[in-house]
Amino acid sequence: MKNSLDLSKEDNDIDTNLSLYQYFVKNIIILLCTSFIFMGLIIIILSEEFITNYLPKIILFGIGNSLLITGLVTVGTNIFIRKQYDKINEDKRKDFEDQLKLEVAQQTRIITSHVKSLNDLYLTGAVRLFKNRTEAKEDIKQVLIGDNTDEIKIIGISLNDFVRDEDPTLHQAWETI
Repeated sequence: MKNSLDLSKEDNDIDTNLSLYQYFVKNIIILLCTSFIFMGLIIIILSEEFITNYLPKIILFGIGNSLLITGLVTVGTNIFIRKQYDKINEDKRKDFEDQLKLEVAQQTRIITSHVKSLNDLYLTGAVRLFKNRTEAKEDIKQVLIGDNTDEIKIIGISLNDFVRDEDPTLHQAWETI
């Protein structure tokens, strides 16, 4: 299962290729828009200064205006789209940071609870922990019947395991005590 925070190499390669493509397209658009603006200005100037015939002058002036307006509108639209794109990316980054902060806080709470539990066990004087009775019974027996044992504290196990004859290992330790 893929975690929402995982980024694979394939995702990074796609992002890199997309970024290069976007950079290339953005620069081509800027170059074309700049060309439209300058061509529009040149045609407008030429139509006003050098063309004396009314109809060609109006047609060239209209073409120049169209190129100029197209270039300016495209540049304005491109700037608007870029700002919106940056805002969306900023929102995504903030969402990612918020999610990361929540996950770090959750993991910190879990680790803190584990540390607290271990600290509590240390304060009780626990020497060893076992996952289950089966894993612990031989060690418990050895400690119980050992010569150096003068005090017994049993935490987390039923005395029935010792008293009943169902588990010979622990019952034998009980009999020895």
